[in-house]
Amino acid sequence: MTYADPGLLLPFRWNNDIKNKSAGQNLESMVYYLAENDNPNTSRQMRGLSFEKQEDASQAPTGDNHGTATKLLECGQKYNLRLRVINYSFVNTREVKVKFYYQPWTDGGANYPAANPATDGGCEEIKGKDGNPAKAIKGISGRTGNSDSGDNWDYAVLNGWTAPTNTGLGWLHAVISYDGEQLSADNDHGYVLVGSYDPQDFFGTVSAQAANVARAASVSVENYPDIAITGVTAYEMAKDDTVSQEPLTIDEKSRSKKMKIDVRVKYTGGRLNIGGEEKEINYLPLLRVGLLAGKRGVNRSLLGATEFPLIRAGEERTFSFVYDPKNCDYDNGVAVRAFSPYLFASEQRDPRSQYKVLWNSIEHNGGSGGCSAGLGALALLALLPLAWRKKR
Repeated sequence: MTYADPGLLLPFRWNNDIKNKSAGQNLESMVYYLAENDNPNTSRQMRGLSFEKQEDASQAPTGDNHGTATKLLECGQKYNLRLRVINYSFVNTREVKVKFYYQPWTDGGANYPAANPATDGGCEEIKGKDGNPAKAIKGISGRTGNSDSGDNWDYAVLNGWTAPTNTGLGWLHAVISYDGEQLSADNDHGYVLVGSYDPQDFFGTVSAQAANVARAASVSVENYPDIAITGVTAYEMAKDDTVSQEPLTIDEKSRSKKMKIDVRVKYTGGRLNIGGEEKEINYLPLLRVGLLAGKRGVNRSLLGATEFPLIRAGEERTFSFVYDPKNCDYDNGVAVRAFSPYLFASEQRDPRSQYKVLWNSIEHNGGSGGCSAGLGALALLALLPLAWRKKR
């Protein structure tokens, strides 16, 4: 091995694909190989990026502890960015430079992350408080196979970046610049989805909001905002994990099938009395959705979870999960639920619209209960986005 290979951590760049060696052969003859993820929203999502607020060294309130691909920042705050760069080869690198770019979300646009942020006119290079890009990494040791001999990674650090001053979404890109031959440049570009919000719109912080649950009664319930699951569609998955194009009927008969489940969630804006002032809540940070299993009256377990950093009033988004009957006892019910830590159930027009029962356990006898368990555990999970191959 003659060349170094500095790169980013891109866990969704490739998928495991499965094909038969020849038609008509059984599962034992199937061959596994890597297939490129062709979903532009997920293929280069990166882990290993953290945002530390300069004023108090606190971390951004989502993703940082789990390496997930979404972040939530406070509008106008200064952050220090810290990105892990890995040397995937056994050869020491030369100097490694990293540039960061921000691509604002365009209302009504396709909003795919730019393939080349350095040349895309919609992206702007971001710099630190001193007007300079991230300091170059002098060099990264190669892998040796001996964990005691040192780390084969280092950090690109950009101090004092000012987050967007307006609420909204955007892609934050990182691009490696390396003056030398590389084994592969395919892992030199990654991105994360970033949301920016104003804490004053939600009583400052989540903890402050939690301490002030009581609201003045000047706003009627029918004018409250609302998180609603507007639809659930399931598609059967074959043994090679390709997905059928024909929807399944979701009931007790289909629960024995492995399936992809699409959950559509809509946020409807409304008004709340916050700190004695009536406010229009026209966006919502940290929309989270979970697929749950469990029995009525018993703590539920999460089969899958995902999140989105910010949703506007009137927007509807689709979140996807894999349901595998092997991971769920037959006598357990299954449900989906959407929520945000920035909006309590008591502050919503119809809290029941947050969840939908897919099927109940045989003990429930077809009843509609069994979704009362809280989803606080979602905040502690690595909420991974999923990419799908369409059936050819």
